[in-house]
Amino acid sequence: MILNDAGKITEYWWRRIPEHYPGVQLDAFAVMPNHLHGIFHAGHSGEQREPGSQQRLDFQKVSKLGRIIAYFKYQSTKQINSFGNAPGQKVWQRNFYENVVRDEKSLNAIREYIAKNPRQWEFDKENPMRTWRSAPGQNAAPSEP
Repeated sequence: MILNDAGKITEYWWRRIPEHYPGVQLDAFAVMPNHLHGIFHAGHSGEQREPGSQQRLDFQKVSKLGRIIAYFKYQSTKQINSFGNAPGQKVWQRNFYENVVRDEKSLNAIREYIAKNPRQWEFDKENPMRTWRSAPGQNAAPSEP
């Protein structure tokens, strides 16, 4: 994936998250033309936990996740709009999708998905340059009327 200016700004602000939120560690991520995939660990500094061990959902951490994403979206949107001279232009969708990773196997599968996702852009239904070929292992798209 070759990033345009908005993509470079997005990557810049994603990489700044740990500077604003100590204790957050970035993992795999991929900036796509219309979204971002990213993993980060948002535990307390030095917090160690065995992969796969059961942990109750901590609503303070869920709230922290929302603050982290809001900070990232705000900063990146502000700079993208400033760069494009388009104040107030919407950049991100209202919410975000999250997945709590519970074990090392799931973490590795998500990392692999993120690493392979840019190669799947050609087949994404939101790609305006998409061909009607299907991605390997998927059914072909219906023929056009």
